[in-house]
Amino acid sequence: MAHAQAKTFGFDKAMRLLTELKQNIEDSTENGLDGIGAYYQAEIKKGIRSQAPGGKRFKKLAKSTLRAKTLRGKTKNLALIDEGDMRGSVTWKRKHGRLFIGLLRQERHPRSKETMANLGAIHEFGSRKRKNHPPARPFIGPIADSKTIQRGAHRAFQMMFRKKLDQRLGRVGVRLSLKFTAPVARAG
Repeated sequence: MAHAQAKTFGFDKAMRLLTELKQNIEDSTENGLDGIGAYYQAEIKKGIRSQAPGGKRFKKLAKSTLRAKTLRGKTKNLALIDEGDMRGSVTWKRKHGRLFIGLLRQERHPRSKETMANLGAIHEFGSRKRKNHPPARPFIGPIADSKTIQRGAHRAFQMMFRKKLDQRLGRVGVRLSLKFTAPVARAG
């Protein structure tokens, strides 16, 4: 009686490659999210510096604010920029496949000790509860709403995703051809 010998035809190798591909795609997606985070962080900071995030100019500072800045020795009369603490606190974090971009709750303003997130919300939406009643000077919303910036973030994701995936797959001699398309808003 002849013994039959099973041939796997590379099945084990194919399964190993598919498992690695899944991990490589997950790692590349995280890298792509990092690209989006860094892109939006830079755009928010640029918007504060230009005084027109997403192309929308800030409201002018009140005369009382300009006088107070002058008394403190500040020569630049720019909104949201005094010492640069808020602009410097804009950050991004990636956790469990999700991306946070903005001001962290645990970070505090060095002088007032108020959280940077609370101060950011006051500037983003305005406040009638504060003594000076600061008007809304949105610095995150206009960046998030800008179609031009959204396209730039999409390109940043593509570039970082491809870079990581090419790097990882190149080690096993695999080359993929990927085409990304912009997400389409659906009427609902």
